[in-house]
Amino acid sequence: MAARTTGKAVETGVKTGVEGVKAGGRAVGGFATDGSSGASKEWKQGKTETKAEANVGAAETTDETEVPRCE
Repeated sequence: MAARTTGKAVETGVKTGVEGVKAGGRAVGGFATDGSSGASKEWKQGKTETKAEANVGAAETTDETEVPRCE
């Protein structure tokens, strides 16, 4: 079970990291088009999406611990 849980946690970490990188990229794009207010708006939106992805991954990891082991 530990291997399955660890695998799911790693997968969650990667997905959350990707969302964080995308949020940073959008913030830079927002700065280029609308200055600091555009960057702030894009950062807040990206932060919300990253948090949502992390919460989904956390729920999936928790669900993985509840799945009976196949023997």
